[in-house]
Amino acid sequence: MGFLGLFDAGLFAAQVANQSTVLAIDPAATARFNSAYMLVYFVGGSAGTAFGAAAVSWFGWAVTAFIAAGAIVVAAAITVSVRTARA
Repeated sequence: MGFLGLFDAGLFAAQVANQSTVLAIDPAATARFNSAYMLVYFVGGSAGTAFGAAAVSWFGWAVTAFIAAGAIVVAAAITVSVRTARA
């Protein structure tokens, strides 16, 4: 239970940080930006869950974990390159 609670708290903190970033784009349009953020958040989560379940049945757990790790590396590389370009 302890690890799961810590994991959930970390995910919640990340969502709050992401929402703060999105809402800072235009303080006059917070409702619109929050709606768009939540739509993308839940659609992305649903698609990821569907793909993950299908991938485990198609490829097995090890390959699915490798695909997820690869996606994390690609996302990190994109984040670093965008932040470097802005600096």
